[in-house]
Amino acid sequence: MTDHTEALLTGFALGLLEGQELAQAQELVRTNPEAAAELARMQDDFHMLAFDAASLPAPPGGLERLLEATKGVSRFDDFVQTVADLIGDVAARAKTLLDSLDDPASWVPGPAPGTALVHFEGGPRLEAALVGFVSVEPGTLFPEHTHLGEEIVMVLQGAFRDSDGTIVGPGDVRRMSDGTRHDFVALEGPTLIYLVVLERGVEFDFPFEI
Repeated sequence: MTDHTEALLTGFALGLLEGQELAQAQELVRTNPEAAAELARMQDDFHMLAFDAASLPAPPGGLERLLEATKGVSRFDDFVQTVADLIGDVAARAKTLLDSLDDPASWVPGPAPGTALVHFEGGPRLEAALVGFVSVEPGTLFPEHTHLGEEIVMVLQGAFRDSDGTIVGPGDVRRMSDGTRHDFVALEGPTLIYLVVLERGVEFDFPFEI
């Protein structure tokens, strides 16, 4: 179980999630028996902790310390170092890029209906590659295309089913070699968001560009 999945289940068990994160957790629990069992264990543990703590006085400044501890934490922080490694840059820049994903102004229309892109430059070793984030609305088919070099994809939110039947979800990294060809569909639930590193781009059968 990834750190992101554990954090998602913890937030769900504590009732702290809302919007897309809540929908993602609900879908995870519905489709993954291991996640459902872990959620049930967490809920039991938190219930017992709450029961044991009920008779104890609240520590002074407890709420203030909790708020201070979570200041500056964003929902994609678990992925910062992996993203930094994949884009060949430092963690601080990876975090800035990930934090920008919640700003609608960061996105531009993508190569197909229901898709959007965030383009940015990778680190020095990737200066010739195409690097960015892609969002795909649930139920949208990303059209068939051919890779003109290696492609690396890391899912940050949501999930997709590849044309070979593989399901790729948050924290998963998928590599496709030069010349491979596929399409995929974004699964129902939160909007699919993923990092993509393209060595030399892709080629569509239709007049799309990426």
